[in-house]
Amino acid sequence: MRERPRFGGVVPSGSFHIPYHVYGAPEGQPVVCVNALNQTKAAWHPVAARLGALAPVVVFDFPDYAATADLHDGHSLLDLHREALAAVVDRVAPMGPVTLLGLSWGSAVAAAYAARAGARVRRMLLGSFGLRMPPVVTRLIDSALAVAARGEPERCGELLVETLGSGLRAGARSFIRAQFRNLDPATRRGLEHHVRWLRDVDLSASIELDAIAAQTLIVLGAQDRAVNHADTVAASRRIPRCSVASIPGAAHYLHLERPRITALYEAFLLHGLMPPARACDPGLCEVADHADWSFAPTSTSLLHLTSGA
Repeated sequence: MRERPRFGGVVPSGSFHIPYHVYGAPEGQPVVCVNALNQTKAAWHPVAARLGALAPVVVFDFPDYAATADLHDGHSLLDLHREALAAVVDRVAPMGPVTLLGLSWGSAVAAAYAARAGARVRRMLLGSFGLRMPPVVTRLIDSALAVAARGEPERCGELLVETLGSGLRAGARSFIRAQFRNLDPATRRGLEHHVRWLRDVDLSASIELDAIAAQTLIVLGAQDRAVNHADTVAASRRIPRCSVASIPGAAHYLHLERPRITALYEAFLLHGLMPPARACDPGLCEVADHADWSFAPTSTSLLHLTSGA
């Protein structure tokens, strides 16, 4: 993050200690950002820069993967990360509701928390949300595990960028490569343990989607190969107040590819607004090109078209 946080600290979650920072405005309903797998809180800089002018933006890191490598029941990884999110929410908003913004794996964690949190979550945006891996990702995982076994962990980052990161800017690509190159052996083993589980898991039975009370928006990149869009649309129908938006030209990394997408985050999470839809199919709308976004009240927006909200 380029800005300095207003405050931060460490919050206990079970036997772990979760570091967090709060950026932006001193008042308002907090926006809590939930990391993708192997992502750190630094990836939320564009969000803090945009939303922080109007609301507190909270970022945190999950427990170290090296310390969680002995988890044998994959569902306990989801529970562990949900509990970490709950601990952060309790610390930054003990008396009031929050909004959640999750990306990739973080969107599953956010949904799992919201399913148990009731009115504690007012709105929730799930970016690149999926409940099981499509074949292109299982092949990527197999290839990455193979090169890691040969002692080439830096190649894992290159494979990830080559397969899913075509829309990333050069700086973001370099950052992902460096993340894998700089993993210490214990952390790498822990991450590999969890990735093996994620390769085959179906989270649809682990998250009570129909219990989510928050107004929810799922945002998918139209070019995202890491998410089965039909599966996500089907899952969205289990969430009582949910819409799905497809962003033209974007892939898996959303705002890390197109920083302008943070305007959509702001409009929905802080104001309940959305850009108009360009085209709608049952369950999913493609929004207008982001260069033409103008935000409309919810009653006439994409949310109305897809969910009757």
